[in-house]
Amino acid sequence: MMLKKSLLAISIAAAVGTVNAGTLTASGTSSPALALSKPEAISAQSGVKAISLGAVSMTVSAVQLDRDNYTTLDEIRVTLTGATLSAASKPVLSGLGITYAESDITYPDLNTVVFDVPEIAAPAKGDTLSLSGLALITDGASPVSMKVEAVSKVAGAVIDSASGVVAQYVNEYSASVAAGDVLNGEITFNRYSFTNSESLTADTDSVDVVVKAATIDIADTLSDGVAVTTTLNGDFSFLDVDGDGTLEAGEGSIAGAGGAGAKVVVAKGLQSVSITDAAVGTKTFTVTLPADAKKAVVPAQSFTADVTVAYTNDAAKAGSTSVSGLKAGSWTLDGTDLSLQFMPFGSQYANSVTITNLSAIDGDVTVSITANGKTTTPTVVGTAKAKSVSQFGKEIAAIAAANGITEGYVSVTVNADNVEIVGVYYAKADGDRVLTK
Repeated sequence: MMLKKSLLAISIAAAVGTVNAGTLTASGTSSPALALSKPEAISAQSGVKAISLGAVSMTVSAVQLDRDNYTTLDEIRVTLTGATLSAASKPVLSGLGITYAESDITYPDLNTVVFDVPEIAAPAKGDTLSLSGLALITDGASPVSMKVEAVSKVAGAVIDSASGVVAQYVNEYSASVAAGDVLNGEITFNRYSFTNSESLTADTDSVDVVVKAATIDIADTLSDGVAVTTTLNGDFSFLDVDGDGTLEAGEGSIAGAGGAGAKVVVAKGLQSVSITDAAVGTKTFTVTLPADAKKAVVPAQSFTADVTVAYTNDAAKAGSTSVSGLKAGSWTLDGTDLSLQFMPFGSQYANSVTITNLSAIDGDVTVSITANGKTTTPTVVGTAKAKSVSQFGKEIAAIAAANGITEGYVSVTVNADNVEIVGVYYAKADGDRVLTK
C-alpha cells in the first residue's frame, strides 16, 4: 500500500569531503518525492575517485502524518546510482526516534545499504532523518544519485521514498571572454588603421579573458599551485612589417598582461599569442598597429581564445582543465553603403546592380534583402575589383530566389571608398527600364 501523502518531503544537504573535493549542499522541494532543483558541485580533479559522503538529511514537511504506517516500518533502504560502496563505509542512520543495532545493517550489493529498523517514533513536521558515513567509489565524473525508501512490514510495501542527485562533478576552473570587452576594431577604407581606435595616439584594440575558480568549497589545496595558459588566436603576421618573423620596434605589437610574473610568448608564424602565469584572474591582450601604419594592411578576421589550467592535486595526480574556442571578437571592414529602395525579382524581370570601384583596393560586396518584415543573412556575393566595374545582378537575384522573395529592399555594402553603386531592373515583357537607388 502507498501513503496518500508522503511523510517525507525531503531536502538533502550532503557534505562531501574527498582528497580533492569540498562541501556539497543541495536543496530539494516540498513535493512528495525529492526533486533537486540544482545539486551543488564537487571538484572534478584528475585521478580522484573516492568520496566520503557526509550528512544527508531528510526533513519531514508534511502536515498530516500517518503514524500507523510509520510504526509498522520494517527497514530503511538506501540505493546508490553512479557510485559503489567502499570497504571504508560506516553508515549511520539517526533521527525520527529510530533505533537499530550495527548488526541490523546489511549490504545486498555494492549499491545498496539496508537498515533493519524495529522501532521508530511518529515523525513530526520539521523532524529530520540523517544518513552519514558513506564512503563511495565513483568514476570521478558522473553524478551520484541516491534513493531512500521506507519499507513497511506489510507485504514489503514502500510507504515513503525520496530520490535525487547528491553529488555532481564540475570543472574546478572556467574561462570566458569579458562581455563588452572584445576585439572589435573597424578597419578604415585604407586598410591600415581603425575608425574606432581605443587610443588617441595609436591604433589599438584589446580583449579581456577572465579565468575563474569554481565557487565550491574545496577542502584541500592544490599542492603545487596552478599554471594558467591563455592563448589568443588570430593572424597577426601583418604586424611584422619587414617580414622577418619577429615583432620589432617600429612594427606592430601584441602586449599581454596577467598575474605576477606573467610570461608573454608570440607563436612562430604570428598566428597566436599566449600569456602564462600562476593565478586565475583577468588576462588582457592588446594589439597595436605599426607606427608606420601605411606599410601594413589590416585583415578583417575573427579571433578565438583558449585557456588551460594545469595543477597537481593532493592525491599527487596531475590534471588540467581546458576551454577552447572562446569567441574573442572580430575586426570588420568599413564600407560604402547603398540601399536600393525597391527591386522586383522573378522570371519576368532582369536585374542589374553595377558597382564602380574607383579606389586602389578591392572591396568585398555584401548584400541583404528585406521583405515582409524579414531580412536575409548578410551574404558576400563577390569582390568589386579596384579600378574596375563589376556586375552583381544575378547574384542578388539568386539570394532573392533562395529566400522566396519576389520584391524587396536591397542593402549593398562595398568595403572600399570612392565607390558608385547603381541598381536597374526592367520588365522583360515590355522592356521598361527603372533606375532604383
